Amino acid sequence: MDTQQVEKIIKSIAGKVQQLLPVDHFYALLYDADRATVQIVEPAASSYTRALDPQLLPDALLHSDKTKLYPHNDMTLSEQLEREELSYWPDGELPLAWLGAPMVVEDRIIGALVVENRRKPSAFGQTGPTMLTTIARQTAVAIENARLYARLDRKIAMQRAIHTVGQKLSEAVKAGEPEIFRLIDEQASKVMDTNNMYIALYDSTTDVVSFPFMRINGQSREVAPRSGGRGRTEWIIQHKQPILIKTKNESVQWYLEPGHGEYIGNPLASWIGVPMMYEDQALGVIAAYHETDDYVYDKDNLDLLQTMAAETSVALENARLYHKLEQRVQERTQQLTALQDIGVKLASTTDLAEVLDAIVQHANEIMAADFCVLFPYNREKRAFEDGIWVRGETDVELAVPNSNGFTASIAEKQKPYFAEDARNEPGKKPGLPKGKEVHAFACLPLVARQNTVGVLYVNYLAAHEFLEEEQEIIQLLCNQAAVALENARLVADLAETASLLERTTIAADFLHRINNLTGTIPIWVN
Repeated sequence: MDTQQVEKIIKSIAGKVQQLLPVDHFYALLYDADRATVQIVEPAASSYTRALDPQLLPDALLHSDKTKLYPHNDMTLSEQLEREELSYWPDGELPLAWLGAPMVVEDRIIGALVVENRRKPSAFGQTGPTMLTTIARQTAVAIENARLYARLDRKIAMQRAIHTVGQKLSEAVKAGEPEIFRLIDEQASKVMDTNNMYIALYDSTTDVVSFPFMRINGQSREVAPRSGGRGRTEWIIQHKQPILIKTKNESVQWYLEPGHGEYIGNPLASWIGVPMMYEDQALGVIAAYHETDDYVYDKDNLDLLQTMAAETSVALENARLYHKLEQRVQERTQQLTALQDIGVKLASTTDLAEVLDAIVQHANEIMAADFCVLFPYNREKRAFEDGIWVRGETDVELAVPNSNGFTASIAEKQKPYFAEDARNEPGKKPGLPKGKEVHAFACLPLVARQNTVGVLYVNYLAAHEFLEEEQEIIQLLCNQAAVALENARLVADLAETASLLERTTIAADFLHRINNLTGTIPIWVN
């Protein structure tokens, strides 16, 4: 609770106490059980906080709900403190009379009121304890109500921040990572200490943690990505659980655990971090810390960050999906445009070798493959002929497929085959030198007029997902390629037929001339 509110309540109580009791010194003790501290509040002095010490008077009041009056039983205050093994606080001359009443709310001790008299041992008489007990109860209720209102205001502010984040993220479907991080920072900073804050992203495929948003002591910083770390960020990602560290002692103890690593150089006093989860995957971490102060963050801060992290995860995934979709649209547009250009180029030539080379070249480019292979096929002979055509990675070990293998089955069945994980299919993919391996491939028949004219392989050395749109694109390319290849073959056949016809005509003409010549020989003889 705000110190000014406490001081205002204590000052109002002080006047009431001084009217009812002979007071030379009055102060209030506020007890924080979580931190094991007491805050001393005096009407005419600045408040301060120290560690709880049960061996001190007034701290001993906080372990009992009974009001204590000193002296009594014909003993001095000094004698009674010695008998109870207590020390007077603060150091200095002992008062003649001391009276303390605990402030209790629903069986919880939240502090105490203390009055002292330095003139008369019996100054507070028989009624003093009852009066101070009543005042202490009233004060406890006032302080607790103020705390409840402060907590309520804080929770309202946090809910408002959460609502703002959710609303803006849902409206900004196209928002990129910088916009999302800026919004989280803006709203979190309204309700908690974010002078030191960062957002980390985790790439599970490479096991790399990057830090696209980092602020240290109020200044933006660039931090290099890291892999195989043992810090709190990696712990949260691995265990998918938040961390709330309230004190430097807790921080030191955390790093003493096996497998934990410290990267800043000095254990931080306060640290809070939560995972950004999407389905069952940790996308990253949102974290904040304070270098020197204990108890900067609490469970309310943890709840706030966890809710924001959940909304951030969805927003990040939506942004990635949107970007991916947008990229797919652009790629598909480019591919369709390229297909149109390819169709024009294939139609512009009838040279069989040029057509075969153009097919593998354009397939390699349009599919962004590592290499493509085309095996021309003669279905009548049920055999592959006209060589092997390769574009892209040329350091491959290839041979003309046999008539009973996997490639021949594709030609005969006229059905494409897509392998996104080809490592377990050695008999279906092209061979590569040691150290290289085809991870994904597509094997497609080129069919024209229900006749297979070739089989095309599209190969990837890394993992590749054949999306539905991509399969459609490569199928369109194969359709165009099949027609172009069939036409080139027809033209080649026509050229061969024409050449044969020409040779036949020449031979016939020569024979005719020979016949004519042999017919004139007798005449010449005569």
